[in-house]
Amino acid sequence: SFVLGVMTPLNKEVAALPWLKNNHPLQNNGSMHASIRTGFCGSLTTFSSWNTQMIVMMIGKNTALGVQIVPALMGYLLGLIVAIFSFLSGRQCAEALDSCRNQRSKNNEDLNVTRDIESNDQNSVSYSISTSGADTVSSRPFDIFPRLFSFDRDDEETVCYGLTRCIDCIIHGKFSPVIFTMIIFSLFVVGDFAMGSSFHRSMWVTSLMAPLGTIIRWRLSFLNGKLFQNSERFKYIPMGTLVCNVAACIVSALCAALAAGLGDDAKIELLFLNGIKVGFAGNLSTVSTFVKEIVHLSEKKQTSSTSLAYSYAISTIVLCCSLSLCIYTPTVFNFGTNSS
Repeated sequence: SFVLGVMTPLNKEVAALPWLKNNHPLQNNGSMHASIRTGFCGSLTTFSSWNTQMIVMMIGKNTALGVQIVPALMGYLLGLIVAIFSFLSGRQCAEALDSCRNQRSKNNEDLNVTRDIESNDQNSVSYSISTSGADTVSSRPFDIFPRLFSFDRDDEETVCYGLTRCIDCIIHGKFSPVIFTMIIFSLFVVGDFAMGSSFHRSMWVTSLMAPLGTIIRWRLSFLNGKLFQNSERFKYIPMGTLVCNVAACIVSALCAALAAGLGDDAKIELLFLNGIKVGFAGNLSTVSTFVKEIVHLSEKKQTSSTSLAYSYAISTIVLCCSLSLCIYTPTVFNFGTNSS
């Protein structure tokens, strides 16, 4: 939510990537912006796992603390408050980054002007000394000491510029996300087959199912603001995100209930159920986009904008919680070896 807030500034004059210059090529790269917002932020936050954890606490089946209805309700409330606060903090951070970057650019311009003036003054002094027959004075007072690496100012600026460009290409390159993803996925596979790590095995199975949930959520996001156009109350509701969160919560609750009914010997079944719950459902749902839409609804220039935002937030949580309870409760009590 914080990163999405950084990329969704309140001031429209702030760049989409406020930590980069306004003329940076990535400022106009819509695919990169969508990949960070939808792919990274949306997948990093998961509404379904949050909801499923609250459902498990409410039912208390196979848990150490038993039924925890009040803590679960507080979990919904605190989770929503923290997510909204993170988004708003990200917005403020974007404003601060943009302000610092503009100030630094202004200082660099002033410094370049000062350097040009000093350079002209030094050339004048050097010319007057050389005409009087004196030795030329070094522009650097410490050049009389030996140095391990001897760089002129222009050489130093060239090296720094080269390192900066290299780091920029690695982080913000066109194919950097694909390269990083393949490297991480390969490490998970190697960790599974080379070390026999159950964690790495779970991670690469989850990674296989994650893209499908992300792509479906991205496609359904195009429905936001396009349904119920004749209704003054419902035309602003982002139905695409609502459908994604509700569907993901149902799938996640079902997988959690089935996993609770299986024994420890069903390792393959548990592995794929966890992959579906965390990978597919976790990436199909999103908290960051959900919070962004709540804030945007509250900022609309209508008298009922605040009530509309509250209605959307509460109805989403109540709907996901109710449907998940309807799926999780009968399944966890009637399925598998641990149902008794």
